[in-house]
Amino acid sequence: MKISENSDLCGAPQQIAIEKGFFDDVGLKYKVVKIGQDTSNLEALNAGKIDASNSLMASIVQPLANGAKLKVTTGLHTGCLQVLTKDNGTKSLSDLKGKKIGVTAVAGSPAIFAKRALSRAGLNVSDDKNNVNFVTYQEDQLGQILDKGEVDAIALGDPQTEILKKQYGFKTLANSSTDKGFKDEYCCVAYVSNDIAKKHPAVAAKYTFAIQKASQ
Repeated sequence: MKISENSDLCGAPQQIAIEKGFFDDVGLKYKVVKIGQDTSNLEALNAGKIDASNSLMASIVQPLANGAKLKVTTGLHTGCLQVLTKDNGTKSLSDLKGKKIGVTAVAGSPAIFAKRALSRAGLNVSDDKNNVNFVTYQEDQLGQILDKGEVDAIALGDPQTEILKKQYGFKTLANSSTDKGFKDEYCCVAYVSNDIAKKHPAVAAKYTFAIQKASQ
């Protein structure tokens, strides 16, 4: 089984499974594949470069609706997304009406979490009547553009959120790991290709059992 190299928080269970030998314990023969920063795990799987990986749940909802060739096999962990702001009079999510939020992608997991949280706060986040303007930047720019006041808030994942809070003194407006309605939801999930699920279900099961053990 070909699995992608993961160094982010979402990929921690896979790294643990490798380091602690959980894949070996279940008899899974695997190869770690480097796919490059310009290619997502999902893109690599659909291109046949890998057979299994993990991603933020919200990031695969639309691809699944569009026919992505994968099967989600297990949830991994909760939490890991936040909406941050500078101490500039923005006290709550409702204060972001008519404001700008910086994100890396308007359909990415942080943006989707922000939209859900804003909707719960009473704001309209539909495409035609959006109360908030989402603006895209590179991830390494988000801290600077919020600090400079170019946006009123940013949405992104841990651990970058905690790093930026310490670096700039930002505060949290919404946190998927602690907020009611989000804290009990899976944030990240593991999945395998349709071919593996259909033709090699035992292999898919071994991968799933090992990564479940690592996520505990």
